[in-house]
Amino acid sequence: MTEERKREIAHYFENLRPEGEYKETSAENWNYNCIAWAANDVQQWWWPERGLGYYWPPGVPFDNKRETLIKIFEIHGYSKCDSTEFEKSYEKVVLYERHESGIEHAARQLQSGSWTSKLGEWEDISHKIPQSVECEDYGTVVQALKRYRKDWDETVTSAGSSGEDRV
Repeated sequence: MTEERKREIAHYFENLRPEGEYKETSAENWNYNCIAWAANDVQQWWWPERGLGYYWPPGVPFDNKRETLIKIFEIHGYSKCDSTEFEKSYEKVVLYERHESGIEHAARQLQSGSWTSKLGEWEDISHKIPQSVECEDYGTVVQALKRYRKDWDETVTSAGSSGEDRV
């Protein structure tokens, strides 16, 4: 990650600082966005917009309202929950909303307990807590969802970490 990008991140994401608050986990990539990343899809840009390069799951309204994004993640096996805290065997996603424009960002919790976000066209990062990427453009965390991961039952150590690097 360049020094210029670090300055841009510091400008837009006042809760993120490179000194231990986050780390880059993949290079800049225009193929997918945060919603796709949260849904484990690195091949498509998920957004309710018509045009080449955009994808929106069939059977849901063509908008970015909270209930629509909840429905999308429910289709993928998630259910609403009240906590962003790590729970062994559960993968979590959080939705970020701007009051005036709807859901603008999603982040996913990793098996290590850290969170991962795709910053628009920029890099993917891992960060300690979901609130780290709350900002004017993304809004605030408004909903957590979780889904059971049987494969996480089998690989998580008694300490609650799979050995993935923590931020």
